[in-house]
Amino acid sequence: MLAVNLEIEFRVSIFAQFLPSPPQSEPDAWIGWLLATFFEMKAFVLFSLLFGVGFAIQHERLAASDRRAVLLVRRMLVLLLFGLIHLLLIWNGDILTEYALAGLIVLPFLYSGTRGLLAGATLFLALYLCLPLWAQLIPFPSTAALVHQVAAATTAYGTGGFAQVLDFSWHELPLMLPLHGYLFPRTIGLMLLGALSWRLGLFKQVGELRGWLWFAAAALIAAGAALALAGLAGGLSPVVMALGYAALVLALADGGPRWSTWVEPLGRMAFTNYVVQSIAMGFIFFGYGLGLSTARRSWQAVGGSAASASAPSSGCGAR
Repeated sequence: MLAVNLEIEFRVSIFAQFLPSPPQSEPDAWIGWLLATFFEMKAFVLFSLLFGVGFAIQHERLAASDRRAVLLVRRMLVLLLFGLIHLLLIWNGDILTEYALAGLIVLPFLYSGTRGLLAGATLFLALYLCLPLWAQLIPFPSTAALVHQVAAATTAYGTGGFAQVLDFSWHELPLMLPLHGYLFPRTIGLMLLGALSWRLGLFKQVGELRGWLWFAAAALIAAGAALALAGLAGGLSPVVMALGYAALVLALADGGPRWSTWVEPLGRMAFTNYVVQSIAMGFIFFGYGLGLSTARRSWQAVGGSAASASAPSSGCGAR
C-alpha cells in the first residue's frame, strides 16, 4: 500500500493514472510496471478481506452480549468519524469512510449462516465484476476534465500552503465519488468473503490445509499475473492475485510464529500506520511541507493525445 501510494497517490495527482503516462526513463517505467502488475489494488483487496475477518471475530466474541449489535454499530460509527476527519483534514484519498459504510452493510449478514455470507459475497462481487453494464449510472469525467483536474492538482498540491491544499482537496471530493462508487460493491463483497473464511474455520485449520494453501497460492498468483499481463478482466486480476498472496501468507504462517513475530505489532497498528502514512507523505510531497511532488510535468500534452477517458474497468466484458 505504501509503495503504490508513493507512486500514484501522493507523488502525482490521483487522477493521473487515468491518463496516458508522460515519457519515463527505463528504470521508472519498469518500477511502474512492477507496481501496477503485482501490487496495485492488491493491498486494498487484502485490507478488505482482513477487515471482514476482524469484523467476524468481533461479532463472534460478543455473542454473549445482548448489546452486540449496538456495540458493533457504534464501532463503525466511530470509524466513520475518524474517516471523515482523515478525509476532510488530512487526505481526500481516504478509505476509512468507505470501510465504515461498508461495515454497516456487512453487519446484518454476520447474523446469517455461511450460506448467507456466501450469497452476499457472490452478489456484491458479481455487481463489481459486471460494473461496465451499469457504469452509466456513475458518470466518469472526460479526458478533458481529467487533464484540467490533474494540471490544477499539480499546482495546488505541489506549491500550495496547507489552507490552499485543504481547499482544493474539498473541491476535488465530487470527482472522488465515482471512484468509490466503482469499488464499493467489491469492498462489501470482500469483507463478506473474509467473514465467511473465518466462519468456515479456515484460519483455525491452516496446518491441515497447508498443502492446499501452497497450491492455491501458486495457482492464484499465476492466474492473476496472467490476467494482468494479458490485459484481461482488469477488475478480476487484482482480486485473484491478492487471494493468492493471502494463501501464501497463511501457508508460511503454518511454520510457526518465529518468522513473523517482528511484524505482529505493525499488524495491530494498521489504523495508526494508515493515518501516519497520510500525514508523512502529505508533508513530503505537498507544498506546505517539503514540496517534493514530481507532478509538475505538463499533462496537457499527454491528455491531448488521448481520445477519451474511461472509467476503471471491472470485468464483465472489460478489456
